[in-house]
Amino acid sequence: MGEDRWEKLAAATGIVFVVLVIVGSFIAGQPPKAGDPIKKITAFAVEKRSALLLGDYLSAVGVVFALWFFGSLRSYLRRAEGGTGRLSAVAFGGGLLAGGIALAANAVGNTLVVRVTNSSDPAVVRALFDFLGALMGIIWFPIAAVAEATGIVAVRTGSFPRWFGWASIGLALPFLIAGIGSSTSAGPLAQGGIVQTIALILFALWVLAASILLIQRVGASPREAMR
Repeated sequence: MGEDRWEKLAAATGIVFVVLVIVGSFIAGQPPKAGDPIKKITAFAVEKRSALLLGDYLSAVGVVFALWFFGSLRSYLRRAEGGTGRLSAVAFGGGLLAGGIALAANAVGNTLVVRVTNSSDPAVVRALFDFLGALMGIIWFPIAAVAEATGIVAVRTGSFPRWFGWASIGLALPFLIAGIGSSTSAGPLAQGGIVQTIALILFALWVLAASILLIQRVGASPREAMR
């Protein structure tokens, strides 16, 4: 298999990542919101136990593909950026940090489901659920850094279409707004609210676009891709 074929496969890991995360996030249905009572959270965890555990597993596997995707993105941005490669390092570092937070959230989610099944101590359930909500809010800060750094490199160098560069820069704002959910216990910004759902969809679309654009540019240098 030629080098270009391997590069295309590496770039395509972004698509696999999106599929796994979307399925893993919604396989159990609409989750409880941050302000919901303990009884509702407990009932959801008990009723959807198998689906929740499977969803967390699929999301964790998705992180593996995400790391490959961010590695491919970093290599492409690094070649385009030149110099010290500061922005490509920011994008890659943001991807690594987001992946670490996602795995931590999966661990907390699994613990919550198992704990509820074995012993539904209201204080423990609330603490784990709130901790999960904080992690799902914090994750948007490194994701915003990934989008912003990628967009700046794209606009400066033309390595990606200008529409994608400006869209990436613009997406940093809704991602940062979604991050408010890390310190919000109720309302549309909190865990399970509409803002984080929209942010997840926007991020999925962004990764899909970036992955497809990378696949199209395999075999050409970032400078040649500008033509």
